[in-house]
Amino acid sequence: LLQLKPAYFPMPDPQGNKIRPFLAFLSLKDIKDIVFLLAVEPSCKTLLEIRSSEQLLAAVQRWYGRSAAPGVLYEAVLAANIPLLASCILNTLPEVKESQKRIKPLRSLLFNIAVQFPDGDVPRLCKLLQQKLTDTGKLIETDALDLMMQLIEEKVVTDDNVKALLFLGDMSPNVNSLIQGYSQRFASVTVAPTAFAPAAVTAIDPSSTAHIGESPSAHYNALSQIGEYPMADSVCAVINVHRIPGREVRVGSEKDVQRLKELFQNSFRYHFCCRIDPDVQEVKKILKLIKEMMEANKKFSCLVVFVMSHGIEDCIELADGQKLKYWDDIVLPFLDGCMRDRPKIFFFQCCRGDLLQQAVTSAPREVYADGPAPRESPPTSQQDNCDLYVCHATFQGFAAIRVGDSGSWFIQTMCDVLERPIRMDLECLRMIVTNELKNKRANYAGNIVNQTPVVEKNTLTKHLRLRPENV
Repeated sequence: LLQLKPAYFPMPDPQGNKIRPFLAFLSLKDIKDIVFLLAVEPSCKTLLEIRSSEQLLAAVQRWYGRSAAPGVLYEAVLAANIPLLASCILNTLPEVKESQKRIKPLRSLLFNIAVQFPDGDVPRLCKLLQQKLTDTGKLIETDALDLMMQLIEEKVVTDDNVKALLFLGDMSPNVNSLIQGYSQRFASVTVAPTAFAPAAVTAIDPSSTAHIGESPSAHYNALSQIGEYPMADSVCAVINVHRIPGREVRVGSEKDVQRLKELFQNSFRYHFCCRIDPDVQEVKKILKLIKEMMEANKKFSCLVVFVMSHGIEDCIELADGQKLKYWDDIVLPFLDGCMRDRPKIFFFQCCRGDLLQQAVTSAPREVYADGPAPRESPPTSQQDNCDLYVCHATFQGFAAIRVGDSGSWFIQTMCDVLERPIRMDLECLRMIVTNELKNKRANYAGNIVNQTPVVEKNTLTKHLRLRPENV
């Protein structure tokens, strides 16, 4: 029995047990991304075989050893652009920060190139690769990551011939800059400048601008004593439901996700996570993980949550056709003291009924609503709980407007305002967004409509500015 023990009685795995609950947060796409980055013998078959977090952990332990697996997974989670999960791993196993760099630079480059091509571009990408790379066998149209894996598996693209992919810059201008960055660090590739290269942006010093929303000279004594919530190490979570059984696809919602990611992750440096088309159970699991992380790590100073979907009255609809209640299922779990004295900010881009807010003037543009078919009339409500802010894109009972080629009015307008180089507090942000939306007009279902966002609950005890200092 002692000799057979390794086979019949698994060895203790304390580090694996610590990291296992966090890996359960990974979606199938996340697992596929990590396998692409880490597989020792890369193949499309490997991408298909590993379908669960347990299989992923077992594979990484097999490839790199049990002791190295947490550090390798931490590195891959960072490279796969899942920073919120990376923060969880780092706080549970701080030693992973000292792990060796295991991801091959070429693999990381090809992953980042694949990210530039959404599913709609895959047929054209496949055709272009087939035409330009004559050594390639027949490529299978699945997604961009599978195409990159086929290039690795067939050794069509190697460390020495990365420049062979420069033609992809015609489809996505970011590809040339990715290859240029890679070549400067790891290879001797000369990348020609592209007409798509973005112009240089001059940074604006935030200290040189005034804070909108504050009284000009002498504040009242009471106001002058109100502090400001710290915003270092803030967390932003985005849940976007794009497709719902029996409902119209939420065309344009991908623009909202892209904009929020660019703003909160890239510009504001929040810890950022996003889930597309989750079902009810996945949303509950995501919220539970975020809550546990916020409770365990007091360094996270603020939580900002965006929920975007079709909605009706007090519910949102999920990808499996089931519903969750705004308050009971999404906000309430965070009000049990797990984030005492830390702000909890919720923005909901969903219809709250089928009423249309009639506008006075006309507009030619055709838009969509994040809810059912329209009818007509008004309502709203108020409640209380400290350090809480809940904002809806529209009043109770009304529809929220979304434009197919540019995203939702509410999210896009908010991002426009937040991108201005001024640190304004939430109340000022609300007023500016409301004023700008007041002037928008659109044609929906034969009606000329506009939209008014509403703050349903605001019990903040300090100024809160979503833009961190020195940004």
